[in-house]
Amino acid sequence: MNSFPHITEEYYCQNCNCFRTSIEVNADWKCIKCSNHIEIRIKTKILDNSCFRIRASELATNDMILLDRNDEFRTVLDLKKEGDNFKVAIERYRAINIHKDNFILKLHGGWYHNKEKSRVGKGESHP
Repeated sequence: MNSFPHITEEYYCQNCNCFRTSIEVNADWKCIKCSNHIEIRIKTKILDNSCFRIRASELATNDMILLDRNDEFRTVLDLKKEGDNFKVAIERYRAINIHKDNFILKLHGGWYHNKEKSRVGKGESHP
């Protein structure tokens, strides 16, 4: 299992206070300017959410994760390291095995960023 980008995603760096393009986000889903985690806008049928794409090794009990864009956020109930994998017990689901370096979407909160009021990549103002 891995968390892949979706065409509707938007990327925002809280530290730099600006939107980023997919090119300005490195392979670790961190800002290429400051190395902080990039906020990712994930829109589902009913919600507009802010998430981080983190490695399975960064997950913690009680984190809210999104397994599938058409699903709901679910709570991580338990984590057990098994070699290079983590066995993750998920609320109202089953336990899944995720390689420590695979990415998963972790809920951060609601999406409150407005491109018209923020800088957009490379420090440029949005038109």
